[in-house]
Amino acid sequence: MGATHHDPLVIECSRGAAVESSHLVDAALVDAAGKVVEAWGDIERFVYPRSAVKSIQVLPFFESGAADETGATETEIALACSSHNGQDAQVAAVRNWLQRTGLDESHLECGGHLPYHTETAHDYIRRGEAGAAIHNMCSGKHSAFLVTAKMLGEETKDYIAREHPVQSRVSAAIQEMTGWDFYRARPGPSMAARSRPSACRCMPWRAAPPILPIHARRGPGARRRSPASKRPSPPSRS
Repeated sequence: MGATHHDPLVIECSRGAAVESSHLVDAALVDAAGKVVEAWGDIERFVYPRSAVKSIQVLPFFESGAADETGATETEIALACSSHNGQDAQVAAVRNWLQRTGLDESHLECGGHLPYHTETAHDYIRRGEAGAAIHNMCSGKHSAFLVTAKMLGEETKDYIAREHPVQSRVSAAIQEMTGWDFYRARPGPSMAARSRPSACRCMPWRAAPPILPIHARRGPGARRRSPASKRPSPPSRS
């Protein structure tokens, strides 16, 4: 039986009784074998996975043994698998993680921006301070990249370069988990800003038990990340 296709989902934002804007949504539902069961809109449209891909990018951190060798905490694992708001406790956790493994924030190559947490950002602005790389919402993932490289005896400089072993491992994980060749994707300014079809983004989650044969090698890493990645990063204030 073929997949059921529907028109795009519609999300309406209203102000009072008036609809202020409408947004079309493409979505796909796939089964454990990666087959599309139901679809809304154009699921072949190229989209940017953005931070949704982090939990795949972090798999080499576990598979290489770097997470276990460095005694990664659940907080560090959660930061590696997700985005954070740049709040004080989150920044401190990233900084302590790097220092504990013989690194520091100067090694981060993710670029800096003000914290996404509004009050924290306002505090920085009032003090005349700009956000640094450690405040970047992706600094946890980048820390996992750095720690993995260091534990494997690799050069940490330019770890974001396409030809660096870090990116080779990340590319292989994405390709195996989604069936999509990372470097065939339309180019973007960062690792998570390369586009791929919407349906490809659904496929990694078939790696949850039961593990299919093609993903048997990555099953332990996928399970290792799961408990902590479901927990939120620690807030710095209530």
